[in-house]
Amino acid sequence: MITNPTVFILGAGASKPYGFPTGMGLKNEILKILGKSLAKNLQRAKLEKNNPNYSEVWNYIVEEYGEQTVVKFFNELRRSGFSSVDAFLENRDIYIDLGKTLISMELIKYEDENQLYSKPQENWYQYLYHNTLRASFDEFADNNVAFLTFNYDRSLEQFFMNAIMSDYGKTENESASLMQSIPIIHLHGLLGNLPAFSSESSRLYNSSITPDILEICRSKIKIIHEGISEDEQFKEAHKLLSEAKQIWFLGFGYDKTNIERLNLPNLLRSNQNVFGTTFEMEQGEVMRYVYNGLNGKIELSNILDKAGYDNLNYLRHYCNHLL
Repeated sequence: MITNPTVFILGAGASKPYGFPTGMGLKNEILKILGKSLAKNLQRAKLEKNNPNYSEVWNYIVEEYGEQTVVKFFNELRRSGFSSVDAFLENRDIYIDLGKTLISMELIKYEDENQLYSKPQENWYQYLYHNTLRASFDEFADNNVAFLTFNYDRSLEQFFMNAIMSDYGKTENESASLMQSIPIIHLHGLLGNLPAFSSESSRLYNSSITPDILEICRSKIKIIHEGISEDEQFKEAHKLLSEAKQIWFLGFGYDKTNIERLNLPNLLRSNQNVFGTTFEMEQGEVMRYVYNGLNGKIELSNILDKAGYDNLNYLRHYCNHLL
């Protein structure tokens, strides 16, 4: 059990072991539609519904946004200097709804429960649950932990809910009720609420895609511009970070904008223990984006020599601090 106030900050790399792409990977996946099948999909949208090649989803997209706008979006995203779709959309209001729809369409297909268990050698959810959060059903809620995630997927909630159901013989609703005692804040929104958590704007954890499902997901995704100080989820995140004794970055890219939106340079204190994965980052990048980006408020020994550690191995290496 974790008793010290602990906050995990999750980037796209945190969901990668469960099949989801990184920010750049998602952009590339969407751009593949342009390179391989955009014309084909647009043609399918024009077919009659009784045609076997008809696509309900692409018909919805073209009717909703117009073929010309769809083509222009893909071409401008391809030429964008930003490495993620989110960053591109922040500067292009005209494409926000279409971008949210395409993000949803690409990410939904990865919501497969089998993927939650397909890579045991990288499954940090299981390690954290089994080695540090484990407690009796009645005491599980006493874990003093919170998760701030920049990811849209619900893999963390689904994994923990499944584990609680299986380990304690509880129903889905009982497990979800227990899970709600642990804050999981999706700072940029999510692909709909899991039904056991909320009946509003909800969808199951699976890869089914329909126009109605895309509308649910689009309504729950946020593209952040300004106004962070008025955003209730960022307010809660700032409060949790200010009260934390430990802060862990997992699969996080240390983007300057995201660091500033969390107000980390100002909130981090000398008496907090800060840890962070730097998987596949070069030493210069670690120094510039992690150490300097956090105003030197993270021990160099926690990051410089650990660039080769993925999330699981990083947790294993520093597990003695998870108290």
